[in-house]
Amino acid sequence: MDRAERGGGESQTQMLQILLIATLILIVVMAIALALTLRVAVNWGKDAVELQQHGVETKGRVTEKRQTRRRGVTSTWIRYDYADETGKTHRSGRNLVTPEAWTTHEEGGPIAIVYSRRKPKISAPRYLLDLEAPDSGR
Repeated sequence: MDRAERGGGESQTQMLQILLIATLILIVVMAIALALTLRVAVNWGKDAVELQQHGVETKGRVTEKRQTRRRGVTSTWIRYDYADETGKTHRSGRNLVTPEAWTTHEEGGPIAIVYSRRKPKISAPRYLLDLEAPDSGR
């Protein structure tokens, strides 16, 4: 075998190694993304169970209302604050809401929510738990 033939074989081997490494990196990245997605879903499920078992209904106040648009998809979300039974104020994270709920609520306005008596930082808009039409809390 002459030098040119060996060089071509080494080049193919290097290309296969690069392709294999790139494929492995892609698989690892996809596995991490899947694991993070599953973690979020499990946490949402745990929070829903917590609210079903230990939920307290109250009125919150919408503190922020936003729409984001990415690749032609519009997401609507709100944040709210509320006081628990001890009077301590809590602020929600971003809550994705339906477009109907988003238009129903105004910043500074009321919103019906449920929070956990055991873990007052866990809360959700009531209609998301009831799977009913949004109630502005008025």
